[in-house]
Amino acid sequence: MKTTTKAILTVLVVIAAGLLFWRGVHVALGTDRKTVAYETMQDLMIDAKTGFLERFDDLQDCAFLLFDDVGLSVVADREGKPFVDDGELVPAAQALSAEKAAALEAVMGEYESGTRVSGVEVTDKAVLFYCGYYADGVYGIIYEKDLGNTTEYETIELTENWRIFYRLPKL
Repeated sequence: MKTTTKAILTVLVVIAAGLLFWRGVHVALGTDRKTVAYETMQDLMIDAKTGFLERFDDLQDCAFLLFDDVGLSVVADREGKPFVDDGELVPAAQALSAEKAAALEAVMGEYESGTRVSGVEVTDKAVLFYCGYYADGVYGIIYEKDLGNTTEYETIELTENWRIFYRLPKL
């Protein structure tokens, strides 16, 4: 009986050591889920920055036009056509003024650089341009109405009121 118990304990210790070694190898090589998620999110945020630089004037015009429309939520279809989401999807051209609809059409959809703005949300604190999602994280471009008042997201400064915002996946 003692021999069987020792053999079982030895097997369990070897399995545990193997699992720890395997975990250490993944962390050392940067292939664990958390590292991969962080690196992927960094790449996506660089993509959002490229899109910001590509369409800065359009983004700025859109943010200033929508600045006071708190509660406005807009999503884009595959072709980049904006729809206002207020419980049901209504084409932006029907729900908003022609100037605001045109500003949304200018920023939504896919850019030459590959950046894609798929949603716009206006809150009392900011205008958010959603570029994408990764796992349960999100990233995009934000125009803060007052500096430092958006604490729901981590941000990286681009210019005075413009930031890249992100929330990393929970792993």
